[in-house]
Amino acid sequence: MPVSSFGGRSDIIAQLQRLVGVDKWLLNLQTNVLRVEFGRDFNETFVHDVTLDELARLLSADDMLKYRDHWHCAIRDGHAGPILLPFVNADGTISLVDCACALHVQGEDRYLIGVFRRSSATPEPPVRSVRQLAGFLEAFIENSPSSIVVTDPVGKVLSANRQFLRFFGKVQKSEVINRPVLDTVYELNSGLGTIVRDALRMPDPTRGRYEFKLNNGMRQTLYWRAFPLSVDTTLMPPKVFAFDLNENGPRAA
Repeated sequence: MPVSSFGGRSDIIAQLQRLVGVDKWLLNLQTNVLRVEFGRDFNETFVHDVTLDELARLLSADDMLKYRDHWHCAIRDGHAGPILLPFVNADGTISLVDCACALHVQGEDRYLIGVFRRSSATPEPPVRSVRQLAGFLEAFIENSPSSIVVTDPVGKVLSANRQFLRFFGKVQKSEVINRPVLDTVYELNSGLGTIVRDALRMPDPTRGRYEFKLNNGMRQTLYWRAFPLSVDTTLMPPKVFAFDLNENGPRAA
């Protein structure tokens, strides 16, 4: 099938990036979270989120300094690169990637948007595996004081932490996994279910608060947030929902 048959301009660009082995990343300068997207083929994109502190644990001090210099240059000049940077592979080895990035400002939000391509340079000795990044993320979700659930694009539950189960009156993950998240949320409160239903349809991150009455008659304010697990708007990625009872406390969303 020709690439031109895949859809609009952004779709074609995304497919060409994957065809020539170009991947992309986005660094949120407010949260210091680096999101890396790997395009494996025309139907799959793999996303990894990592904080700069976690990245520093995977790289040497000198290698991390190369990244920070690259980013500082882009913040100062608006763009930076191309430059060869060290990259941690899934098997723990280090390879070099050709990287370039640019500063993107949207309202009060500031990002660095970058692309990278694998180089033919000889890999360096192994370091800690990038698989640990997934472990860090999974551990963060499971141990978060927030009630967190991850769904597929149509709302089927892929993962849920203990706080989510407790808040929505469940005991085992088997009660929610592979089932519509709306079934669980509507069971607790129909108004909150409507909010989650609408958020599932929105491609961009969204957040808000909702006041509802508990079984004991007391009113409670719930703070919620929903965001996609991808910065690629051409895809329908999984979505994360986080619920908290305190806006600024230990369970703030």
